[in-house]
Amino acid sequence: MNVNLVKTAVLQSLGVVAYTTIVALLMTNGDKIFGTMSTVLAGVAFLMFFILSVAIVGSLIVVKPLMLYLDSKKKEAVELLIYTISTLFIFTLIFLFILWLIK
Repeated sequence: MNVNLVKTAVLQSLGVVAYTTIVALLMTNGDKIFGTMSTVLAGVAFLMFFILSVAIVGSLIVVKPLMLYLDSKKKEAVELLIYTISTLFIFTLIFLFILWLIK
């Protein structure tokens, strides 16, 4: 196990968790910030925000493994992607467990 790849995976996953937390806070407080909206513009804004989120999270997860892969470090690229997805899975389980505890 390459310790540097694991550290990178954890940092990438923490970046995803931080970004997701910011988005969740924004969505939870959306009515307070923007008020109630029932226009097409609200739907467009939500979809654009969703697309932006996919791009940001995708970049956090895929760019480094892709760079390694293009540098002919295919094994490391696959390992990093697996470590990152595994770390995200663990963080997801932790958040689900916390939700279960506070229900």
